[in-house]
Amino acid sequence: MAATTTKIDVSLMQKDVALALETGRELNVPLPSAAVLTIARASGYERRDIVALFQVLAHLTSDAVRPPA
Repeated sequence: MAATTTKIDVSLMQKDVALALETGRELNVPLPSAAVLTIARASGYERRDIVALFQVLAHLTSDAVRPPA
């Protein structure tokens, strides 16, 4: 089985979200869900893909990650 590489990791996503947060502040629009990227990076997921965000959210809510119905 070939190893997969991450094309867009958490640290790159956070750069994009930082731009969205800046715009949100200018327009007085809160974006609280963007904090999950900061938590993911602080938890060592900075080189992982979007799946890491779901894992962080699952951990924060103490829910097991379940497959879609």
